Amino acid sequence: MGWNRMQQKNCMSKIIRSFRDSSIKTKIAWCFVTSLLATVLFILICVTMVFTRSFMTQKNDLLLVKMSVIAGNVEDKVDYIQNFALRVKNDSEINYDLKFRDDNLAISERLSKLSSGINGVRSVFIVDKNNRILNNFYEQYKNLILSQIIQPFSTRHRENIFSSPNNFPGKTNNDYMNNYYITYTRQIRENDTHKNNGYLVMSVSRDFLFSGLKPLVEEFYNHAYIVSKDGKIIYHVGDSNAEIDKNIVKLSGYSYLDHERTMIGSNTYFKVPLSNYPDWSIIGVVSERNLRRGLYNILITIVLVGFAIVIPSIIAVNRLSRKITEPILNLNHAMQSFQNGEVTQKIKPTANDEVGHLVEGFNSMMDEIAAFIKEIEDKQEDKKKAEIAALKFQLELLQSQINPHFLYNTLNTVSFLAMKNRTSEIRDLIQSLNMLLRATITNLNQFITIKDEIEFLKAYVRIQNYRYENIIDLSFNVDSEALEYLIPKLILQPIVENALLHGIFPKEENSGHIMVTITCFGSGIDIAVADDGVGMDFKTIQQIRKNMRSSGFNNIGISNVNDRLQLYYGKASKLTIESVQGVGTVVTMQIPKHLLEEDLFGKQ
Repeated sequence: MGWNRMQQKNCMSKIIRSFRDSSIKTKIAWCFVTSLLATVLFILICVTMVFTRSFMTQKNDLLLVKMSVIAGNVEDKVDYIQNFALRVKNDSEINYDLKFRDDNLAISERLSKLSSGINGVRSVFIVDKNNRILNNFYEQYKNLILSQIIQPFSTRHRENIFSSPNNFPGKTNNDYMNNYYITYTRQIRENDTHKNNGYLVMSVSRDFLFSGLKPLVEEFYNHAYIVSKDGKIIYHVGDSNAEIDKNIVKLSGYSYLDHERTMIGSNTYFKVPLSNYPDWSIIGVVSERNLRRGLYNILITIVLVGFAIVIPSIIAVNRLSRKITEPILNLNHAMQSFQNGEVTQKIKPTANDEVGHLVEGFNSMMDEIAAFIKEIEDKQEDKKKAEIAALKFQLELLQSQINPHFLYNTLNTVSFLAMKNRTSEIRDLIQSLNMLLRATITNLNQFITIKDEIEFLKAYVRIQNYRYENIIDLSFNVDSEALEYLIPKLILQPIVENALLHGIFPKEENSGHIMVTITCFGSGIDIAVADDGVGMDFKTIQQIRKNMRSSGFNNIGISNVNDRLQLYYGKASKLTIESVQGVGTVVTMQIPKHLLEEDLFGKQ
């Protein structure tokens, strides 16, 4: 045993050494193949387990449903017999004869008339409350009837009972399948007093009660039993099996309230009680082999599909590893040549992946000196461009700094709405975000009309209302003539955002109203943004006037708004803040009218 362990250890060492010394192509191929086989094997095992469990669950449910259908077939025959007995019980002539007359012949004739055309009923007679047999033929079997039918029936205190199979009035056979009749007994009570007037006794054909059962059973089950609550087998479909008979007797006394499925040994038992006669249940028996019939073929198909996937995948992996390793081998050859002092040509990258990046890095190394000089020149040029751009786009930069937290939270809101399948709201939210992004990223126009600025502001509020569940009630009071005048792009949004963060958020009810009023006066435009938030005291207002650098959607605070107004309009603009603690805040700005950017810059 020790020698075998040593051989196994040496063999494993050789395999590891061989793999370590093999080419990178072989290593990649083996890694791919091993991972692929492990993945496919894992998927096959999971699919097989899940499918087997699902298949068996569905098969069991189907068999239980089929057993209910079979039980329904028997219930129809039981209903047929019970309804006939109910007709006899409620027949006025029979009740009158039982109560006031003593005429066996009249009762027998009436029973014969009522049972005419009734299938499955071999004989029917009545035993009165004094235990007299009201039938001349069955009078001779009085002792047998009283001892085996009436006396057991009266002790069970039931309205109606089906007996075990028998050959009444002949001798009952020990083998239940050789007894061809079932006795049905029902009490006959007076309709008004409910006193017992006697008993209705019928001999019913067993084959009639269970006709049509065999083809239904043999299609799905190995065996089927009709069994009574006291453990007596009434009927059986299938080959005789003593062990199954014993299990059926054990199961007969279990609950009659619900459908049951029990597995004993290699057989599964499906039990369904008869709804109209709970003393009887029908139990179907299915072997494990029959239960899994069809499953093995499906599992073999799954395995074959797995192999059909693996074989082409191995071929594809071999070609893929060759494609991946070929540029690496070429790069290795070029590096060795470069180390030997040879000037090599640049390697052409075959793909834009990690290997391609490695090849590009090698090519960059070959031109290291030239690249270094070019890098210095590019830095100097970029520095000059940056200085010019800093002066040229100072105003645009105030608008282009989109806050990533705002985007992150907005996208989280989109994700939440997607989980709730609220597609119309997602479309509205994305359109609003798209409008804001277009407004901030596009620097072609520094000014937009007041009408467009209002639309941008509505888009921003819609996004915030989606995020915070309609926290802002935004309204406008705008002079119609002011809509076409120009205004600095996104000049109102920071003020509304400041009202939301510092005015509405701290409120206990966590919602509020913001009113935007735009009016024209002379050569200027008056814009006021009022909120009903918590407001501020005088000290806080003074501090905010000194340093109001709160950031939000695009990191533009109120002080930056003021800076932009000064850059665009100079002393022609004005920004004021008024607030009453517990009432709200009003931010007012005044700017000159202009319809074209050239008008403004020409004046400046």
